[in-house]
Amino acid sequence: MKKTLLVLSVLLFTSLSFSQINTVWERNQMNSNVPSWTGASTERGVAGGMVDGNLRVYVVTRNGENAIKTLNGETGEDVTLDTDFDLSNVSGGLFAVNDVEVSDDGKIVVCNMTLDASANGFSIYVWTSEGGSYDATYTLNTANAYRIGDAFNVTGSWDDGTFTVWAGAASSDPGIVYKITTTDQGTTWDYSYVTLSGAYASLPSACAIAPFEDGSFYLSGAGGKPRKHDATGAYVSMSLQSETTSSRRSCDSFKSLDDEYIATYGYRSYDDAASSGIIAGRAAIRKVTNPSATEFYAQTPAQGDVSTYGATNGDVAVFSDDDSNIYVAVLGADQGIGLYKLDLIVPVELTSFAANVVNNSVKLNWTTATELNNSGFSVERNGIEVGYVKGNGTSSSVNNYSFTDANVAAGTYTYRLKQVDFDGSVEYSAEIEVTVGTPVAFELAQNFPNPFNPSTNIQFSIPEASQVNLTVYNLLGEEVASLVSGIVSAGVHNISFDASNLNSGMYIYKIEAGSFVATRKMMLLK
Repeated sequence: MKKTLLVLSVLLFTSLSFSQINTVWERNQMNSNVPSWTGASTERGVAGGMVDGNLRVYVVTRNGENAIKTLNGETGEDVTLDTDFDLSNVSGGLFAVNDVEVSDDGKIVVCNMTLDASANGFSIYVWTSEGGSYDATYTLNTANAYRIGDAFNVTGSWDDGTFTVWAGAASSDPGIVYKITTTDQGTTWDYSYVTLSGAYASLPSACAIAPFEDGSFYLSGAGGKPRKHDATGAYVSMSLQSETTSSRRSCDSFKSLDDEYIATYGYRSYDDAASSGIIAGRAAIRKVTNPSATEFYAQTPAQGDVSTYGATNGDVAVFSDDDSNIYVAVLGADQGIGLYKLDLIVPVELTSFAANVVNNSVKLNWTTATELNNSGFSVERNGIEVGYVKGNGTSSSVNNYSFTDANVAAGTYTYRLKQVDFDGSVEYSAEIEVTVGTPVAFELAQNFPNPFNPSTNIQFSIPEASQVNLTVYNLLGEEVASLVSGIVSAGVHNISFDASNLNSGMYIYKIEAGSFVATRKMMLLK
């Protein structure tokens, strides 16, 4: 259920492919070291992320008293805070503390679970730093007697005003998904909701919501496979993974390039979900951009044994650190907790690909950070090979390449690279578009690569000499860089933007050329 948008900071030729899951640490029944503070199905929510520069994992517990347990993300050890999280004023619902989240900017969020949000509201509490009393709270009271809080999710940033809590009304038909927002760090709150429609419009019990930045989301719960709905609530598709039977409870999702991934928690073995007395408390990760039963990517080790530790509840959280390493935390309510790191197979890592037009020639430049069995690159213009550049085989060093496509007739073209392995297998880069000759219209292209670290290229076209201002802003509207300011001749222009001095995050770049004004977004991930 946690951090839903993880976009890797480099462009890969190929879609993500997980080679393996490496155990960072485990505190579970399989290793006979389950935390002493756990009880009988009293821990149902887990979250992780970077908080105040530290990799953290949080677990909410109701064993004896309500508490938020802080774990060192590197070692799994309990962290002794200067001041414990104060939950003395947290109350209401069947469980006053049930699930935990971490926002994109490292704020800790806890929710209750209520069987009737019209009588006992769904409450959230926000800590802007570890420990002490919460800094903000909000309670949603609904018109109908909805069950809310088995699981929830948070997207966006508290500090930049994009903070959003997502929660589903369990077993509602048609399903209701609430979005609770604040743009001023909890001074005021608002909420909206979408009503599910189309096939599979009802919400399952114990539902979990895993949203994306565009407002679409996956949902899951007891008795149903994860499925996707768009920002309006309309049904889109169903994940076909066989392990997502009634034995699973929660999900999380993330995105890399154009591919979407879903992580699901299951309390039974995925190899034999119908049997009893089997290993339990696992997470599976799949690519679901094009749902397929064969698109299986990774599976974590089990936390325990159902026959001995038979609770059905649990949770999964996917998050990253400052170096874009991807982690999966798995919590089995009676089996314990483990943290795992996803290692990626990266045959060729392309970090930049840009084109410049000089008279009637197009010069392409690209850079790789790593290469594995790379025979070379076929350069294609409009899908037809126009050249070939030899690769560097296997290399962990930065390699720079270039190719000039000379004497190209006036017009607009798309270029891409076809990377060829020694065994003949190929992968394609994204396409970039260039115009040879004088452009016929003003245009601001999407930067490339995107996301980027730390530099990227911005291309714009102007059909006549103009006063051009090309400026970069943060999400607060503050100018962070002026890339162009002056008279620019007609043509296609590529500008390199180095963001080494900026923090990770979303930025806006804006062009003003005569009466033409356009903006685009870009993501810096360090």
